[in-house]
Amino acid sequence: MMATRTVRPKEERLSEIEKKIAHHQHCIAALEEKKKAMLAPRTRKTKPGISSISKELKEKNVDPEKALEALKQAGLI
Repeated sequence: MMATRTVRPKEERLSEIEKKIAHHQHCIAALEEKKKAMLAPRTRKTKPGISSISKELKEKNVDPEKALEALKQAGLI
């Protein structure tokens, strides 16, 4: 005996296709957000280095020896 094939109505097949389309659109939107996050520039906070500290001291006309004394008095060195 051969099994008979059941033919589903057109509306049922269309509704399944619509569900699949909705699912894939959701997946595409999630991937677009990931892409956008990867392309966005990241801001990094950097610790001040010696060169930036000396530059600030020169801009404010502070003598390096006086700055060193102030750091020692504050107990940082």
